[in-house]
Amino acid sequence: MDNLQLHRPFRRRGAEGSLRLGVELPDGSRVIGGDMSRRYPFDGAEPDRPQLTVRGGGGGGSDEDYGYRIDAWLWPAPQAGSLRLVYDWPGLEINEGSITIETAPLVTAREDVLSIWTQ
Repeated sequence: MDNLQLHRPFRRRGAEGSLRLGVELPDGSRVIGGDMSRRYPFDGAEPDRPQLTVRGGGGGGSDEDYGYRIDAWLWPAPQAGSLRLVYDWPGLEINEGSITIETAPLVTAREDVLSIWTQ
């Protein structure tokens, strides 16, 4: 996931007001991501369960409008089907909502991945 744009009036946030993300995978399993105040180390080892990691982002704005871009990492890559991304951001007064993403194009794109380094 890349370049999720949120445009909303800016409000200061505390730790409880961070962006929160979760996904429901095509097989029905659910993964809750860490909030933006937490970072997860990646040591190259394969995780023992599905993970959604918010890796950072950036944004800016004014009292009138605020835009923010995030980068997130989802493991394992989803199989073909529908993936539901669930979000809320209490600090910006964005209530829980969701969008559905068809994963077939992602599955097709994985077929063209070229590994440069081997483990």
